[in-house]
Parts: sequence; C-alpha cells; structure tokens
Amino acid sequence: MDIFFDDSEFKRLYGCDNLTADEWTTQGNPNRLAAELYVSLGALYLMTSLPVLFVIFQPKFFAMACYKLFFFSGLLDVFEVVIICVIAAVFQWKGFVFCSEPILSYNLGTIATGIWAASGLCCVLLGFQRLVALKKDWKLFEGAKIYFWLLLPLTIGLGFWGFVKPLLFTSHHYSFVQNPYFAETEEWNAEEQETDLYEDMNFNVFNLTLAVVLTVQLIALIGTLANTNSTKISGKEIAASYEAVAKIFVKLIPAVLFVAVSFFKTNSEIVLAGQLAWQAAHGLSGIIHLALSKRIRNDVFYVFGLQSIEMKHGGSTANLNQNDLEGVPAKKVWEPPAISAVSMRI
Repeated sequence: MDIFFDDSEFKRLYGCDNLTADEWTTQGNPNRLAAELYVSLGALYLMTSLPVLFVIFQPKFFAMACYKLFFFSGLLDVFEVVIICVIAAVFQWKGFVFCSEPILSYNLGTIATGIWAASGLCCVLLGFQRLVALKKDWKLFEGAKIYFWLLLPLTIGLGFWGFVKPLLFTSHHYSFVQNPYFAETEEWNAEEQETDLYEDMNFNVFNLTLAVVLTVQLIALIGTLANTNSTKISGKEIAASYEAVAKIFVKLIPAVLFVAVSFFKTNSEIVLAGQLAWQAAHGLSGIIHLALSKRIRNDVFYVFGLQSIEMKHGGSTANLNQNDLEGVPAKKVWEPPAISAVSMRI
C-alpha cells in the first residue's frame, strides 16, 4: 500500500511537525556550484536525447523491435533527467531538505524511483532482445509482440510507485537518498543502516538483481559480438547491438553504486557518485546513439538542417542505397508540363 495514502504511516516516517517551516529552511545546504553542474548536465542530456528520439521514431528505425525499446527507454530517460538533473538543480540551489516541500518532494521521489525501475527492466529486455536477434531466429519481439513486452517495465514502474519507499532529495548529500533526514557526516553507521526505517528491501533486492543480470548480459553480448560473422548479420543489427552494450554499461554503474550504498558502509562521496552515475545512466542515451550510429547521427544532422543529404555522403548521391534515402524527402526537379492530345491537334 502506498505510504502517501496512509496518513498515520506517512506522518510517522516523513512528518515535519518538530520544526516550523522557517526552521526547516535553515536546515538546508545550498550549493550553487552543484546546482549549476546539475542543470548544465541536464541541458546537455536533453539537447542530445530529444533529437535522437525524433529520428528513432521515423519508420526506417522504428520498424526494428530494438529501436522500439530504445525509443521507450529514451522517453523514460528524458522524464528522469528532468527530475534528477533539472529539478534537483533547483532544489540544490535553494538548499531544500525534504521538509522544505514534503508533498512535492515525495511525489517527485516516487516518480523518479518508479522510472528508474522501469528503465532498468527495459534495459534488461533490450539486452535479451539483442542476444536473441544475434544468436537465434526466434520471433519473440517481432510485430505487436514488442508492445506486450513493454508492459513489463510499465508494470514494475507502477509497482515501485505504489509499494516501494522512494528516494528523496536532500541538499545535504546533493542527491536522492532513502533517508531524507540523514545529515551529512564523515561516514554512514552500518548498524543504523540495518535498522533504518527508510530502508526498503524491495528496492535493494531489485538493484542487486539488476546489477547481476546486466553484468551477465554485458558479458554475453560482448562475447557474441566478438564471435559474430558479419556476413550473416546486417550492419544495422550489429550497430544496434553495440548501442545496447553501451546503454547496459551505463545502467550497470548506478545499479552497482545503489547496491553499495544499501548493503555496505559508504560515505557521502559514494552517495554523490551514485547521483552523478544515475544522471548519466539516463542522460547519455542520446550521446550513445550519436556516437555509435552513423545513420542516426547523419539523420539528426539532416533533419535539423546541419547537413544536406549530399554532404552526409561526401557531396554526391550517386552511391546512395535505399536505406540511405529512406525517409529523406526527395528534391523537387522541374519538369515541363505534359502536352495533351487536344493541344497537339491545335
């Protein structure tokens, strides 16, 4: 049951009655440098992710099952970046603690935690889909089947939203943490962590499982790509697999750091590293596609007027194939008007 709708439990865990609103304001730790870093990263991540999503949604890419997963995962990433980069920057600038805006902070935390879970499972599906595409001729993700697979991350995201204690932002750690009242100290007390009311075993087990599964998938994909006969697999499939490897890797890092914070004695630097890794795991999606896929990169440049179709192929369209021209509007060439039989008789 969602704690938010259990008034007595919510007040027990997240009550703010022991200080006045003005007193809570003085408890914050505003840091403009951290705020500027977060908003700068958020702007970079959004400016690279949104154009890539627009291009991936075009039929030439969206027809492939893996790019449907890329697109769905990318949408989740965009929403997450807005919360954990842009809004977090505002909170850090103002020196917010949880009780500065408890209802807003709690709802943003539940959404961010749910998106993390949905995005992590979506990454697992992406790794599985790539392994199937490279090694087996199974049609598990073809056609409308892919949309049934996407119900899994949606379900777990909503489940986290309603049944898992969220990560909540505090300016003391410059990040989202499980215990929003935990003040900044040299290191965490392991005994206190074991009995902490804000620990959620569902969240911790999910991150541990995610870290293990992504590690196995990463090793399997790299091994498969190393032994793949490029003459039997299309270049598009291989390129998509390398993009999946990169996305799995950046998702794996925050999962491991979340596990470290939850199960081991850590300090504030590890917590901050986890926040930055979490931001990167969602924000680097667009940069990964731009760096590893020439087709996406060229189409982004073309769509936004940075490159013509001739320029992206070395100044000539003589050697373009159908994949290159697909989705590109053809140039209008003047043709003389047709002469009808009537006009010829005249």
